[in-house]
Amino acid sequence: SPIPKLEKLIDVLTQSPSLGYIDLEHTSLEDKDLPVVSRLFLNQKNLYRIWLEKNQFTEEGVQKFLDALIASKNSRIVSINLAGS
Repeated sequence: SPIPKLEKLIDVLTQSPSLGYIDLEHTSLEDKDLPVVSRLFLNQKNLYRIWLEKNQFTEEGVQKFLDALIASKNSRIVSINLAGS
């Protein structure tokens, strides 16, 4: 299951209407955490940049995450950093 503190953080951030950028690099996130992170771009229409660098994602997890982003039709996202994940 996802990290409980991550769920609380995402819940708070989804209530912030001006959130444009989030940096979750070097936070030891795994594939199981990506659906929680996905809630950000489902609920935040101003979000334009997500940094997830240096986490522990698999290629399959990243693909599911990107598929969810595309399906959300959030056109504001211009940058996702997954380097080293």
